[in-house]
Amino acid sequence: MKRVEKVYATPPKRWVGNAFYAATMFTYKETHKSGDPFLLIDYIAPRHIKASTDCLGVGPHPHRGFELVGIVYQGEIEHSDSQGLSRLIGAKDVQWITAGSGILHQELLSKRFCQQGGIFEMVQLWLNLPKAYKMTPPQHKMIYAEQIPTATLGASQIRIIAGDFEGMKAPTKSFGPINVWDLSLKGSLHLLLPEDHNVLMLVLGGVVVLEGYKVGPQQLITFQKGGQGVHLQAKESAKVLVLTGLPLNEPIVGRGPFVMNSKEEIEQALEDLQAGKFGTLKAGHGE
Repeated sequence: MKRVEKVYATPPKRWVGNAFYAATMFTYKETHKSGDPFLLIDYIAPRHIKASTDCLGVGPHPHRGFELVGIVYQGEIEHSDSQGLSRLIGAKDVQWITAGSGILHQELLSKRFCQQGGIFEMVQLWLNLPKAYKMTPPQHKMIYAEQIPTATLGASQIRIIAGDFEGMKAPTKSFGPINVWDLSLKGSLHLLLPEDHNVLMLVLGGVVVLEGYKVGPQQLITFQKGGQGVHLQAKESAKVLVLTGLPLNEPIVGRGPFVMNSKEEIEQALEDLQAGKFGTLKAGHGE
């Protein structure tokens, strides 16, 4: 059995742009060894956003050296980037951005959602790229809700966003062995996990009981090395994001939106950004 390492209390929230009230549940700067290859988890808990004619969100900004995975649970956002792409990501959809050698992008609440208002909820993950792929060409992939396979385990269900589960494979490929599972838990469940992976679990809703711990919404669980199984129980129902990954065990040097392997590579990223090598992106909604 995998043993719990730590249960993290709900952290303070901060504004990201002018629309997203996010809690950073995990960051490589604090607990890297427990989460490698995951670098960061931001959770925007369900929150009602009033109807508005303003352009709400995060304007153009750069990234290099890792991947960003955005899971929209409620609401709708519009992504645009320096590759010339513009996409709508709706409820239960996932966007997978490989920043690689460098990309500019922005995330705005869609025009439609801004005009109507409603509940918004989202998770954003930063996933490290192996050293050999840090400078891979940037790209954006959409994973629509209907493309995500779902496994049924008794009364519980698992959406397989990345990796595989009991022979069912996710529609996207990653640069290393990882799993991203969206678990709707009802009753009890024995979940098998890769023994050599780091494991993180983020409770999004309900209360999960394991090893005597009661873990509520907006709390994160990390696990000790080794072991394969974990027994989860929900008195009623719970939502849990399960992340597993084979550690890269490589040096990490980060500054703001860049995560590389050395200070020199960070300085090069800053020079390349100033030289316009990340491309250009006009702020605001697409036409």
